[in-house]
Amino acid sequence: MLYTNYKTIVIGRIVLLLLLGMKLHGQVHSKIEMKSEKMQRMAEYFFNTGDYYAGIDLYLKAIQKEPKKPFITERLATAYEVIRDYRNAMKWYKKTMELNPGLYPLSKFKYGQMLKMNGKYHEAKAVFLSLQSSYTGPTVSAYKKWIKAEIDGCDLALDAMNNPEPIEIEHLNSNVNAAYNDFAPVKFEGNLLYSSLPLDSLLTFNRGKGSGFYTQLYLSKKNGGGWEKGKRFTQAPFNVKDQHTANGSFSPDMKRFYFTRCELNQKGNMICAIFVSHKIAKRWDEPVKLDEVINNPVFTSTQPAIGLDPRGKEVLYFVSDRGKGIRSYDIWFAELKEDKERYKIPKKLSKTINTQGDEMTPFYDFENRTLYFSSTGHPGFGGYDIFKTSPFDRNWGIPENLGAPVNSSTDDLYYILDNSPDTGYFVSNRPGSITIKGETCCDDIYRFYPTPIKLKLAIEGWVLDKKDSTHTSISTANIELYKIEDSTKQTILSVSFPEDKMYFFELEPDCNYVIVASAKYYSKRDSTFNTVGVLRSDTLRLDLFLARLDTQLTSSTGDIKSVGSKILKEAIVSDTKSIKEQFSTLEGEKNIVLKNVYFEFDKASLKEKSKKNLDELYGFMVEYPEMIIELSAHTDSKGSDTYNMVLSQKRAETVVSYLVEKGIVNKRLVAKGYGETKPIALNTLPDGTDNPKGRQLNRRIEIKALSGV
Repeated sequence: MLYTNYKTIVIGRIVLLLLLGMKLHGQVHSKIEMKSEKMQRMAEYFFNTGDYYAGIDLYLKAIQKEPKKPFITERLATAYEVIRDYRNAMKWYKKTMELNPGLYPLSKFKYGQMLKMNGKYHEAKAVFLSLQSSYTGPTVSAYKKWIKAEIDGCDLALDAMNNPEPIEIEHLNSNVNAAYNDFAPVKFEGNLLYSSLPLDSLLTFNRGKGSGFYTQLYLSKKNGGGWEKGKRFTQAPFNVKDQHTANGSFSPDMKRFYFTRCELNQKGNMICAIFVSHKIAKRWDEPVKLDEVINNPVFTSTQPAIGLDPRGKEVLYFVSDRGKGIRSYDIWFAELKEDKERYKIPKKLSKTINTQGDEMTPFYDFENRTLYFSSTGHPGFGGYDIFKTSPFDRNWGIPENLGAPVNSSTDDLYYILDNSPDTGYFVSNRPGSITIKGETCCDDIYRFYPTPIKLKLAIEGWVLDKKDSTHTSISTANIELYKIEDSTKQTILSVSFPEDKMYFFELEPDCNYVIVASAKYYSKRDSTFNTVGVLRSDTLRLDLFLARLDTQLTSSTGDIKSVGSKILKEAIVSDTKSIKEQFSTLEGEKNIVLKNVYFEFDKASLKEKSKKNLDELYGFMVEYPEMIIELSAHTDSKGSDTYNMVLSQKRAETVVSYLVEKGIVNKRLVAKGYGETKPIALNTLPDGTDNPKGRQLNRRIEIKALSGV
């Protein structure tokens, strides 16, 4: 036997995990004066029958009478460890170690473990390092291996606490978690099925006696982002009176439900057995106890889970204390026969998985072929840690600790996945759980999910002259950044940048933006972009090219001074010439401005007075039946580039539609919108003020002969 009271501690843990036989606890003999010897006998009785709280009360009184008696300090330490009061267990194991280390050689080892359970990893490591060379207690070789695992666990915890996984932990509220233990969560039709004994009074294990309080299956329905109050599960005949019902698990097709029922045997020991219920049509049939191949009546069989073995065969995983030697809990598996009803002889998982400690709560992820379980024997943070393993060479690979924050210095078990590989649930008695007595007495259900990615997003670039082959940046360009929300623009920043500096803006994730660049003597340019769906930090690069305006178009007073292009010259005198005359006198490309064509403000619909001039164009097209023309629409710089481009295209199409309705064949007409990209006058004067006359010239319809002149 590895340790005198190891069996007591293991049984206590199982009781707390499975919530087996219980009774209400109250203060015992608080006012009765007894001799120390009688007090210790009564305390020992309570201790041996599982009423550790009553035993602690009496041992605390006894230690006051005999403060240097190591038997009492060791009993206190063991009892506090069983009820998972790690602070007091640490205190009394240390006291035992100091009083008589020879009588209780494992007290130092247990003291180191309790230091770990309290998150004191540096101190715990120092204790275990000293034990490596000095331990002379029972089963030296086995314990030295365990001591090595504890040291590795301290190192692992220290590293993990400084480098936690990007995971958030959510403690489910009191609609699910009660003041006692809540555990073994499993998803059921989008809701949460779990095991619970929802009482608000302190209970303790009492071997050999029933109590009337039993663990049952409860269901909490999903309601928006939360959970409704859990209710006893009545949709199937799983719960029964006078037996503990817990540890549910579904087959992958959701047509078989495995679970555990526990009751006292004739010797007063709590024995658990695995049952299965089948879903026929829409109803679950009466559960059937699996045969004795699985449910050996002498031992406990619990925590069933359907999965695959490393060779891909379907098996039933479960936990049992069967086997020779010390009563420890290991994970076993039994291959299902073809009828899915009977099982082959169970086998214990290899020593790669099972250790000298306890292994519990298996869960198999079919999608990734991964087995999850909890263990006290592999290097961990303290108590039970959650591990995962994958198939390797027709066996299971070396287990991997899931790290912080899923694992803690306390017990962490019952890991399951939700609908994705990075969200799910687990059970822990870590500080923050709802408890009756002490901060770590009781198990609660927790949810885990990925930490929202805190993206660092930005955009940068140069503002450049479109026709400058050297790509020289434009001096003192102004950049405006807009965020688009519900089809409206919200100005974020408006900044001027010197010639030798790139613009730079920080961005938000999942947003739509418009960036607008402008500078004196240049047309404005805008560009749209977004950060929707970006999953990693990044800096976008967007150079903005501006088209230079003809700087000789206007004087300081805004009057027309001279022209810089043949097109503008024709535009100014076109009021006095017909379309035919303009084409006959225009050199080079046949490109003229169509006079007196007006549209409704900010719309593509023609004003009535525009039709007279369009009728003239119609007559011209009839006279030259082979001619194909481009009808192009242009705007000034008010509004975004994208908006003006769309508006100009619609206006060009409106003119084409009018001529087609008049009888011109559609293939002779090409509609083209250029927005503000081809100005023939300045929209703003050199001093930065508005130039209405220039804008008026820029708002125009042009005709360009493509062929047939």
